Amino acid sequence: KTLLKKEPLWEVLFFGIVFLAILAFAILQPLGDPPDEINRYKVAQYICLHGTLPHGADAEVAIAGYGASYAFQPIFPYMVMGYLMRLVFQFSTNFYLLSYVARFVNVIAGVVMAIFIRKIAKELFPSRLSGWVFTLLVVFLPQNLFLHSYINTDSFAALSASIIILACIRGLRDEWKTKTAILLSVGIILCALSYYNAYGVIITAILIFCYSFYQRGSFSPRNPEQFRAFLKKTAFISSLVLLGAGWWFLRN
Repeated sequence: KTLLKKEPLWEVLFFGIVFLAILAFAILQPLGDPPDEINRYKVAQYICLHGTLPHGADAEVAIAGYGASYAFQPIFPYMVMGYLMRLVFQFSTNFYLLSYVARFVNVIAGVVMAIFIRKIAKELFPSRLSGWVFTLLVVFLPQNLFLHSYINTDSFAALSASIIILACIRGLRDEWKTKTAILLSVGIILCALSYYNAYGVIITAILIFCYSFYQRGSFSPRNPEQFRAFLKKTAFISSLVLLGAGWWFLRN
């Protein structure tokens, strides 16, 4: 009874259940059943076989009948999948095993997202009950579990959104301390390298960041020190994002 009252124990149990729930989805679904999974898998498979990143129009990754491919979009999740598959490929060339290795990357991303959702709940809700209700409603939304169970970049995008949201909540409270600024940078980098459709979260983060300094009068001529603080934080976060994600856009 004493152990069950401890929050960490409940959290470990919760994350274990999340892992098993997503893993069940990942194992039970036949490869190719989820939306366009086969064409997404081609990108990870190319990286596995060649050890390099594909050109978007390469025949091996092209979508039949279209000529384009998912390699034209940010592919960081496929890179993680592809190089992990390449490691496993040294021991087994079984097609189905390799496809489940790729899916497993998103299963882990789903669990990590659940960890960040739990952190968000603690920041937003003083009540433990309210925090757990929020956590369960977000994490066990069926579409969320499904999202992390097959080969895509959406899973990493959802994870990055949770990181960015947590960073924004903390930034509004601690005035963007270095740790919070780094957390925001990591979220933006992961989002930028995962999915164009999620970039709205990055724009939202920028607006919240600017608004937090506006609240403190950073843009007033009477507060040059606050304005310098705004510029320093902006330069710090922007530099990290450029270092972490800029290579993808330069390459393209």
